[in-house]
Amino acid sequence: MAGIDFTQVLIEIVVLIASLSVHEVAHAFAADRLGDPTARHLGRLSLNPAVHMDPLGTLLFPLIAIMTGVPLIGWAKPVPVDTRHLRHPKRDFAIIAAAGPASNLTMAVIGAIVFALLPKAAPGDIAARAVLSPLAALVLEFIQLNRSEEHMSELQSRFGISYAV
Repeated sequence: MAGIDFTQVLIEIVVLIASLSVHEVAHAFAADRLGDPTARHLGRLSLNPAVHMDPLGTLLFPLIAIMTGVPLIGWAKPVPVDTRHLRHPKRDFAIIAAAGPASNLTMAVIGAIVFALLPKAAPGDIAARAVLSPLAALVLEFIQLNRSEEHMSELQSRFGISYAV
């Protein structure tokens, strides 16, 4: 397996897992603060990556993407949200959904500041990729937010639970 920098692969996986954990905790924290304890009761209000990991989306797909050089994509288990506990369901669910992308943007800004302070940092190195990972997740989140309204209402009516991804 010549040409693969295993140190960089490991760092990228760690950054991705940490980013996904912060992203999902942001959804869980927002839901909890807005009145829905579902995520807290399920142990999802935690930075422990094990509670958020989806083996396929958190490990396998990102590992394949990193090893082959294709664009990095990954996901974690969605945070369950029971809209019946929310005081203003539509508004509160929008806030909960926006909490994940807001955390991605925050991580990207912090990463950019750290990157700017690093001596001799060059585009394409490990630090640059650590900044781009949350930005890529932000773009994917906006795509996810634009899912069809019919699909969301079908999930709600069938199960009474919505998911903030």
